[in-house]
Amino acid sequence: AAELYGEMLAAAGRYEDAVSAYKRALNWVPNRTPSIVGMIAAASGSEDHALADQMRSKIMQTPGINLDQFAPFIESSLAQNIN
Repeated sequence: AAELYGEMLAAAGRYEDAVSAYKRALNWVPNRTPSIVGMIAAASGSEDHALADQMRSKIMQTPGINLDQFAPFIESSLAQNIN
């Protein structure tokens, strides 16, 4: 539920609130890929580049994950951090 709430908050542009929701989601299920990916977007949107980088690093180190499906999203959030 917290993950979905994070998605809704991020879609509404409430990135700081979305970060809080994703933190709650990750407390319940640590290392859940959709929550980590959502956290990357929310952190990027709230300009918390350190958190976005931390989550990006975490997902890149997750064993057995198919990074190809998330690579475009992760790269686009990197581009947002540069601008």
